[in-house]
Amino acid sequence: MTIGESTQMRPGYRQPPHSREAEESVIGALLLSVDAVNEVMDRIHPEDFYVPAHQAIFESMKELFDSNQAIDAITVSESLRRRGELEKVGGVQYLTRLVDIVPSTSNVVYYAGIVEEHAKRRELIRAGASVTEFAFSIDEEIAAVLDRAEQAVLGVAEKRSSQTLLEVGPMFQDVLEHIEMLEQQGSDITGLATGFVDLDKKLAGLQAANLVVIAGRPAMGKCLGGATRVVDPETGQLTRIDQLQGVGKVLALDPKELALAPEKRTAWLDQDLQETFRVTTRLGRWIVATSNHPFLTINGWCELRQLSVGDEVAVAGLVETESAGPELSDAEVALLGYMIGDGTCTTRTPLFTNTNPEILDDLARWAAQLDLELSQDLGMPQYRLRRRSGKGRENELTTLLKVHGVHGCTAHDKRVPDAIFRAPRKQIALFLNRLY
Repeated sequence: MTIGESTQMRPGYRQPPHSREAEESVIGALLLSVDAVNEVMDRIHPEDFYVPAHQAIFESMKELFDSNQAIDAITVSESLRRRGELEKVGGVQYLTRLVDIVPSTSNVVYYAGIVEEHAKRRELIRAGASVTEFAFSIDEEIAAVLDRAEQAVLGVAEKRSSQTLLEVGPMFQDVLEHIEMLEQQGSDITGLATGFVDLDKKLAGLQAANLVVIAGRPAMGKCLGGATRVVDPETGQLTRIDQLQGVGKVLALDPKELALAPEKRTAWLDQDLQETFRVTTRLGRWIVATSNHPFLTINGWCELRQLSVGDEVAVAGLVETESAGPELSDAEVALLGYMIGDGTCTTRTPLFTNTNPEILDDLARWAAQLDLELSQDLGMPQYRLRRRSGKGRENELTTLLKVHGVHGCTAHDKRVPDAIFRAPRKQIALFLNRLY
């Protein structure tokens, strides 16, 4: 039997309010997600859990969190083992079960709210019991009894906020002096300016006799280079991180399924200049990241600084996105593939270099749909894609190449247009077939 498993209750016994499912979901989410840890670790406390096993597990998690260590099934089980509580809570098997039954890590704040609410109800029950005891103290003045009863009940509501509230009196004189100094100097910066505008606005510069610690929670601060492109799961659009704007979704790793899933992005933090490293795999994939950026290996998550040449890391095998198209005709898709593969896009009239008759016939068929025709340069294996009629108007293919940022690009500068990533799968196949 693990800690907290209920035994047969005596008749008339009312079990204190709690939700075992919510407690299990909170702990399971914390074992799975770093984001979940950062969202709820400062919100709830070990004593908020009703099941003793959950109290012990969360206490170990909090110790790991406070010491900036990773939180997962392995680290928590080892912490419990050192404290002699691993078997009491049900062993590694119970921790694994908690991981498996989590409905969704993204709902961890909701689960934590349920745990917190039931904890307050239990505190209120204990306060009510105290009030009953006070009322039976007939030797005490009723006014004192009422005062103690009121303090017991109000203490339940004030308990959560008492650590964040300060008395106004001791702070008032300092605030007045600060306001007077700002008025005299005519500047918002009364201390040493850091050069970081937002930080200087918050602190008014670094002040004398103040210890200013700039820090972050565990697992915060990892970052990618601004030029890193991410996929919009709703459109397939590839966008640089430093060009993302507004609220939307990105593909993120679901730690339970080990698969990419759409997640809402909430904020981006520009961390200014950082030392970064380029990591390249044997398949040619690469990423630019800081030394503390995590990578998934066969031995679990490792920071970049812990990796060596030859180590294996997980990469996405297939990225599923929805189509926002069709925006292009099949003829436009096919011609883009041909021109990026074997075309010359720096001239006024696009050129195509190839001697395969089947390819040339296919190219001519697609070109005809844009009112274009192939004409071979004398003695050269090159073909011009000219307009059939309508002099004075720009070549439709030239216009297409300009729209998609291909015109004027050399072989080293050509890139797959963003519209292709948003196209239906059938058109992506058509593009790749003609490209190669």
